[in-house]
Amino acid sequence: MLTHRHSKMWTALAVVVIASLACNIFSPAPTATPAVSPTPAASPTPLPPIPPNVIDQLPERGDELAPNGTITVYFDSPMNRSTVEAAFAIAPQVKGTFNWPDDATLVFKPETPFERASRYTVTIGTGAQSAAGLALAKEAMFKAETVGFLEVTQVLPAPDTQGADVTSVITVMFNRPVVPLTSLADQANLPDPLTLGPAVEGKGEWLNTSIFVFRPSTPLLGGQKYAGTIKAGLQDTTGGLLKDDFTWSFDTAAPTVVSTDPSDGATGLALTRPISITFNQPMDHPSTEAAFALTASDGSAVAGSFQWSEDGLTLGFVPSGLALGTTYAARIGASALSANGGASLSQPYEFTFQSALAPGILTTDPADGARDVPTFSGFRIYFASPMDVSTLDPNIQIIPAPTQVYTYWNDFDFSYYVGWNLKPSTDYEVTLGAGMKDPYGNTIPEEHVVHFATGPLQPQAYFNAGGQVGTYSAYAANTETYVSTVNVNRLQFSLYRLTLEEFAAFTGPDSYQAYQNYQPKPGATMREWSVNVESQLNQLILTRVPLLAEGGGALDPGVYFLRMSAPELSDQGPQTQLLVVSGANLTLKTSLTGALVWATDLNSGQPLANLPITIYSQNFSRLAEGQTDSQGVFTADIAQLTDLWTGIYAVSEGGPGKDSFAVARSDWSTGLDPWDFNVPSQFYPTDLTAYLYTDRPIYRPGQVVYFKGVLRKENDARFSLPELGAVNVAINNDQGEMVYSDTLK
Repeated sequence: MLTHRHSKMWTALAVVVIASLACNIFSPAPTATPAVSPTPAASPTPLPPIPPNVIDQLPERGDELAPNGTITVYFDSPMNRSTVEAAFAIAPQVKGTFNWPDDATLVFKPETPFERASRYTVTIGTGAQSAAGLALAKEAMFKAETVGFLEVTQVLPAPDTQGADVTSVITVMFNRPVVPLTSLADQANLPDPLTLGPAVEGKGEWLNTSIFVFRPSTPLLGGQKYAGTIKAGLQDTTGGLLKDDFTWSFDTAAPTVVSTDPSDGATGLALTRPISITFNQPMDHPSTEAAFALTASDGSAVAGSFQWSEDGLTLGFVPSGLALGTTYAARIGASALSANGGASLSQPYEFTFQSALAPGILTTDPADGARDVPTFSGFRIYFASPMDVSTLDPNIQIIPAPTQVYTYWNDFDFSYYVGWNLKPSTDYEVTLGAGMKDPYGNTIPEEHVVHFATGPLQPQAYFNAGGQVGTYSAYAANTETYVSTVNVNRLQFSLYRLTLEEFAAFTGPDSYQAYQNYQPKPGATMREWSVNVESQLNQLILTRVPLLAEGGGALDPGVYFLRMSAPELSDQGPQTQLLVVSGANLTLKTSLTGALVWATDLNSGQPLANLPITIYSQNFSRLAEGQTDSQGVFTADIAQLTDLWTGIYAVSEGGPGKDSFAVARSDWSTGLDPWDFNVPSQFYPTDLTAYLYTDRPIYRPGQVVYFKGVLRKENDARFSLPELGAVNVAINNDQGEMVYSDTLK
């Protein structure tokens, strides 16, 4: 267990333990006597008295001393009272009296209260003696700080703030408790320390013992200077006084426009869309409405009605009617006032926008005449203005007709997307009828016809395998693979025999580099050939590819590398496949410190006994080796892995017949991972578990924080003491700054 504070009580406990052990160590051994004589009782030799020590004091370190409080000193043995009182000193000097609740406890009480915000040094000199006449082992000294004066530590809005929000809550924070903890029902009996000028109606409350907030019942006046005062004489819970008046001032923000809808320069505005202006504070309705004007580009005024948000921040203007394709200017004059008769706008505010254009089709994607359009592109229509979406689908005709269509409207760019399963190599005709309307009933004047043609599907070729490594039975009469292609006429193949080390490089942590840099060794090339594909345009073709010859044949057990390319895929690089040919199947299961292999025959499914097994790391260094037992099982302890994401290999070489080679890797587990079955798993080791706690749940500023920690070594839910001589401990604050760092033993 780690501890950051050594309690003085522990010293006394240690003394008692040492004394107890000493009694056993120094007791004389009993002397053997003849059987005819009775055995005398052992007489332990008493230990000499030991010097006394100061083991604790009040106030404790970090605690404050009340002006009318007392200082208490605790000893570990009864004391000679007069010598202790003579050895007691306090600086600055304070007259007082002594009291002894018992012979090991001294209490000093001053004749007059201690000075506030002062530090006193208490000393017990070595002249203090125990009741046995032994002098104090060493001089004891500690400091005691008295409770200070009440102070205002922070106010919000801060002093001299410019542009404070008119909805601000006024907050005053003190350096120590001013009121006791109480219920909300008793708040009315607590002091209200804040005075504001000019006067503001509202309600004050204590959030806790040292934070007071005042909530105005209505927003503050805009553009106004306010002064706050906390009168001197306010007392804290210890009787400490606020020595002087605390006064500060702040200025509230003048009214201003913070946003408009539409924004300045907006286009395509709906003819019936309201116009809104949002201010930074509640506004006076009559003066703000009188200061608003909306005019067209020809100078004519636009009539309409006003609406306001409940909080008074947003003015809405609903025009009686806007014209298509017209530019408008909206203006708020400087005569607009904030609510409650406050300040006016510092300057007029103006913004312009353009109403929606007459309905029309700007363009389409694909455009008319487009060729080789991708089958996944869909069809998008760009309109000049907002449209009545319900009139679009009935006026769109697609030839050849799709079976299922998906559509959506985009308000941002006035586009309409029409999606369907476009067929490759197909000519399409899309007719956009003249019946399409905008929301105001205006129609597109003439129909629009678009012709485009899709291109063929992109060429494709891939192995029909579940991953980069394919496993093939050595018992098969012919070793062959299957390839799927689209719009590919000819495939080219190269087959290479790999060494086990090359195979490990292809499947190890640097596999990318292995693929990029692979050059076949002399004699490794087994075959290079091409296969013609009976291709049909845009059709998926499955082709069987014998790996040894056209007539077939079986590969020997081992590992191989197969490359495939096609002229149509020259810009994509070759496709590759690793082949494992074996008559045996290895099931590999690992833990952080062990491996288990189960070997079975692929043909019969029976366990393979006495099969040689070697376990390799992900870098292909040997970890363990041995043979399977009669059940085909091999287990081994291995050097601890950093985590279970680290792949290891199980390899068998030298078995009989078709079982002469087999390989497995621990991460070949597609479909068999814990999450596939909703099973909880832990892939990282948890060697150590720590628990930290502090001496109290909450602290006042300046108080010392003490903490303890428990550290245990964990192994599969079993705990033991770790073999650690020291532990590094660091503590960060809520800003991520390190406030403590030490090495604890």
